[in-house]
This record gives sequence, structure tokens and C-alpha cells, in this order.
Amino acid sequence: MAITRRHIAKGTVEIISYLLVILFGLTALDKAVQFERFYTELGKSPFLMAYQGWVAWGTPAVEAVVTAALIIGQTQLWGLYASVSLMSLFTSYIYLLLNYSYYTPCLCSAALENLTWEQHLLFNSAFLALACIAVVLKERQLKTHQNNKP
Repeated sequence: MAITRRHIAKGTVEIISYLLVILFGLTALDKAVQFERFYTELGKSPFLMAYQGWVAWGTPAVEAVVTAALIIGQTQLWGLYASVSLMSLFTSYIYLLLNYSYYTPCLCSAALENLTWEQHLLFNSAFLALACIAVVLKERQLKTHQNNKP
């Protein structure tokens, strides 16, 4: 069997989805396990302190839902769009902290807390780009599948 562009695209979507599952799954778990630390740091955020409770509970919950959506085949595209949205929010937040904040609280999971803020911005930007690529490829797959139906 020859490897086609369609196979490469499908494999690429799956790899990116797995990477996003690992990212969101681990960060949701880390925030849940270290909830007090996450909650406390949110209270120090110049942009989020007014929403501390909502963000503290909502962020890991949304990350967990997105993780599940990426795993389930029928909801994978929704999960990819949600990934783009979350990564856009997280990347924008880091940009705002770097450029407009007097204090930069660490709200990262344990795996990312050793990165500088600039490195974290690049990391998030890379995952945002990957999520965008996966959305485009998945949309093309679905469109091709619809066009090939009798």
C-alpha cells in the first residue's frame, strides 16, 4: 500500500491531537493536584485576580473536556477548534504579562515552570500553530470524505 498525502495528513492530525491531549491532560491534572498553588497564583495576576475562582475551577475543567473531545473521534474537530481557542487565550495572556504587567505569576504546570516567559510564549505559539494546522487538515479530510460520498 502506497503512502498518500491523505495518509500523511491523517497521521499529522493524529500526532498533533495526541500532543494536545498530553499538553492539556497533564496541565489539567497538574492544576487539579496543585489546586491551592494555582488558585493562590491566580490571585496575584493583575489580569485575572477579579476572576480567580472562575478561572481556578474552569481552566482545568475546560482543559479536561478538550482533552476528552480530542480523544473521541466524533468530537475531534471540535476539540481541535477548542485547542486553538485555548492556546490563543493562553498565548495572549503570556504576551500581556510580558508587555503590560508589573508582576508575572507562575500559573504553569510543573513541566513548563522551568521555561522563561519568552520561551513559554514560543512554546505556546508553536502549539497554537500546530493546532491551526490540525484544524485545516481535519477540515480538508472531512470535506474530501463528504465529496466522496455517493
